[in-house]
Order: sequence, then C-alpha cells, then structure tokens
Amino acid sequence: MAEGMARVFVGGDICPIGRMSEPFAGGACEDIFGDVLELIRGCDFAVANLECPLGDAELKPIAKSGPNLRGPAGAAETLRRSGFGAVGIANNHIMDFGGEGLESTRTLCADAGLGTFGAGARLAEAREPFIIPLNGIRVAFLAIAEDERCLASAEAPGANPA
Repeated sequence: MAEGMARVFVGGDICPIGRMSEPFAGGACEDIFGDVLELIRGCDFAVANLECPLGDAELKPIAKSGPNLRGPAGAAETLRRSGFGAVGIANNHIMDFGGEGLESTRTLCADAGLGTFGAGARLAEAREPFIIPLNGIRVAFLAIAEDERCLASAEAPGANPA
C-alpha cells in the first residue's frame, strides 16, 4: 500500500461466550471468522470491540440486574492470531467482574500482543487513545461507553465515559 494510506478493518462487538466460548478458548480462528478471516488478515490493522472481560472462573461477578459476561482467557490469543491488533473495551460489560476482570482482560490481551483502549485503572488511563503508525501515518482509536455503572473515575477503574 502507498505511503499515507492504510487498510483498516473495524469490527463490531466480539463476545466469546456461550457456544463461541470453546472455539475462542481453543484458537479456532477459521471456525469463528470463516470467510472474513482473510479480509481481517489482509488489512494493515484490525480492531474490534471486545464486549466482555476475559479471565478464568476464579473471577467474581458483580451484583447487577443483567447478565455478567466473561470470555475465556484464550480468546485474546485467538483474536491476535486471527489478525486483530487491538480491541476497544469501553462497553457496558467490561466491569461485569469488577476491577479484577478489567485488569485480567488487559493483562491477557497484553500478553497476547493485543492492544486495548477505552478502559483503564483510572479515568485518565481509560481516556488514552490507542495510536499506531501505519504506512507513514498515525491512526488513533478511541472507545467510549454510556453510563451503565461501568465508567471510570479519577479514583476507580472502568470505561471511558461518553
């Protein structure tokens, strides 16, 4: 691709739960993304929203009226192997397992070589954009969430508020 141009794949919500939990845990990239896998991998960079925290069964869910979603730890590695370079984590489920679930997600993603943005240990960190150089240009990604008791503050972890 010419300097100053980049092909970026932007995906929507990825939620590796239920029937998708096992394929994500086991690294079944082809089974998960099918024909789209070639498109993802063919771009200069790919990003999507990770709609839930990742971690093991030891994480404790928070009390809430809706479902507490959690994907398997192996999902981060599967996303990276599928061609994703980063995931936005500013959403209504990122705090379903509290600060421990958020930190588990960020650690698992970092260990897999997958960037995260849109949530953090404090508000300032949650607001930081993810910036990557691509073909001579800098591309920035920012993720925000509406208030569903998941937002970061100056003192608490959570998602970047809208």
